[in-house]
Amino acid sequence: MTNRLRRARADARLTADMEPASSRVTPLHVACASDWKSHGHDRMAVQAQAAMTLAEHGADLNALACYRGIGDATPLFCACWSSESLMLVRWLLDHGAAATDACLPAALGHLQRHGRGAYDVAEALVSHGLAIDHGVGTGRTLLQAFANQGDHRTVAWLIGHGADVNAHSSSGRTAIHYAAERNTVPKTLALLVEAGADLLARDADGRTAQEIAELNGKPRLVEWIGTRLHANRR
Repeated sequence: MTNRLRRARADARLTADMEPASSRVTPLHVACASDWKSHGHDRMAVQAQAAMTLAEHGADLNALACYRGIGDATPLFCACWSSESLMLVRWLLDHGAAATDACLPAALGHLQRHGRGAYDVAEALVSHGLAIDHGVGTGRTLLQAFANQGDHRTVAWLIGHGADVNAHSSSGRTAIHYAAERNTVPKTLALLVEAGADLLARDADGRTAQEIAELNGKPRLVEWIGTRLHANRR
């Protein structure tokens, strides 16, 4: 690659359309999206070096592409989404790659990697200044999105990093409401309540988490919430 770029420097900024559902993709997008984690540290170091070489020959660290159906994907977004390489992400951040709000949910596994968050990458993004409580597309915060997925590990990580357990979404819901909607066991609910979530909070339709759980056929959650509320009244 280095030899080719010496002969044709402009190739570092080439774009291509490819499957699935990708357009305007640059070599740097592909380099950053590749997952070499299973091949060990040395291979991941080579991946970072490939990105450095492309940048040295003029690759745009903030080039926008549609990558696997995700619009406005940058090389940093791709690295956060699928590389699981802290080394690569740190290098991109240190050399001018802009961290967008989409990067943190990508690192935490919001897109197709539920329960497999790259927490070291997420830590680097938060240290760089990304906010824990920004919305995710539909007006939800990250905590609300992961509570809805029942991803208790990421819920715990977000709470530990200061996520607001009682923040309201555009529909007036809190993380408790979202957990009650889709979860089947109370583990995520318990984490939220232990962190101070209000079980009696009502959404824009006036519903509590217990009522939402009942509407969505979650009897274990209905029972757990009822038991918890009864204990709190003592």
